[in-house]
Amino acid sequence: MRKGLMFGLLALFAFGFATTAFAGLPCAAYSSTVMAFQRVTGTGLPCVTCNVVWSPAGTYEKIWIRVTVRDCLSAPVPSCNVRLDLSGQFDPNNDMGSATSVNGRICGTASRTATTDANGVVAFDLYGGGAAKFALNWVVTALCGDPSVQLSNNYDTLCIKSMDFNGSGNVNFSDTFKFAPQVNAGTGYSSDFRGCGATNAVNFQDVFIYAPRVNAGDVCPGGAGVSFTLTRNTAMGADCDAIF
Repeated sequence: MRKGLMFGLLALFAFGFATTAFAGLPCAAYSSTVMAFQRVTGTGLPCVTCNVVWSPAGTYEKIWIRVTVRDCLSAPVPSCNVRLDLSGQFDPNNDMGSATSVNGRICGTASRTATTDANGVVAFDLYGGGAAKFALNWVVTALCGDPSVQLSNNYDTLCIKSMDFNGSGNVNFSDTFKFAPQVNAGTGYSSDFRGCGATNAVNFQDVFIYAPRVNAGDVCPGGAGVSFTLTRNTAMGADCDAIF
């Protein structure tokens, strides 16, 4: 009887110790990472022919990575520093002509850190330039544990349209030289920002989307130099025009 009581107390102590040990520490099994797309709604949308249409100033659509950090008791972990590491490859859309004239660019740094809120949530916005297919590797690590805890390691293939056609980190007249021929022809995958119709029709509705961005000279926050390019790979398989 006395031995059974002692074992019971030891088990209760061990459970309490384990509960305390797990509390407040990031746990990959109960945490989550999600990629989503912040789309612009309106006439002609969301019948899209790409994953996202973005501008280097972040003034149009964005890729959104949302991280929820929980401990192994499924409780949120607030004030936890989370690092997002980005890398990957890109293949310019076929209608961009010379592959060397286009870069796949993401504004900001390839490694960035933010802190979770009271609900254990933090979000990263991604935007940039380059009309291309992106093969993006994104790794999320919680830094508030000792050691740090990798929450996810993801790989996604994305089709991007951008007002910054050449991926310089700035919307300027170099991009207009790629946009104008498709407007004049009335067709072109990369310039059909509304993404509707199998013919990739380009018309004045697309001009109304592009013109404010080139007039504003949209540029990555902090300047075009505050960005990075993915690795060029012109053999990534089917072009985005064939995928959508």
